[in-house]
Amino acid sequence: MLRTLTVVNHPWDAERLPNGNYLICGFSAKKVVEMTAKGEVVWSYAELTNPYKAQRLPNGNTLISDFGGKCVLEVDRAGKTVWEYAKGGNYMDAERLVNGNTLIVDARAKRVIEVTPKGEIVWAHGLGQLVRDADRLLNGNTLIALSTPRKVIEVTPKGKVVWELEGLGYLLDADRLPNGHTLVAQNGEVAEYDAKGKKVWSAKVNRPLEVNRY
Repeated sequence: MLRTLTVVNHPWDAERLPNGNYLICGFSAKKVVEMTAKGEVVWSYAELTNPYKAQRLPNGNTLISDFGGKCVLEVDRAGKTVWEYAKGGNYMDAERLVNGNTLIVDARAKRVIEVTPKGEIVWAHGLGQLVRDADRLLNGNTLIALSTPRKVIEVTPKGKVVWELEGLGYLLDADRLPNGHTLVAQNGEVAEYDAKGKKVWSAKVNRPLEVNRY
């Protein structure tokens, strides 16, 4: 272990920023904070209910999935909301895409949607299952982590499943790595699987909610 930061109750998401700081979601603390490697808080936003995930955007703003607040919002450094999507869902994940749209996981509706800056849905994939995480891949497909029935799938824009990883523990997050492998956070461990579904690396972790490789 290289570093441990203690900042908020129930940190459900954390990512290391290009400046070396860390962006952390405090689910129970009801806020998102940016912290230096030494533990100094340099930015925070606390007008939230239960923030699940956050993404720092290239423009310096922060995209936040507020699960309890039933909204996805983009706030600037001053804390002003400059964009919001609030249609009554329980949003567990949101990712700003290169085309300016936003990919959103709606746990209540059990689906993944892509919405325009005007809030129009231009793509949706209904699953009828509990979705935890979704990432748009470089090939245009979408990687989706499902807690039930505990698997990771890759779907095309037309919704066809072209790859899946089954037999996992209680699934919480999944990321596709540059080498084509898939990094999975599941109850009890973080594990890396190759394209054929073979586990090639793992580490025991009590309950990993988010996983990133740097």
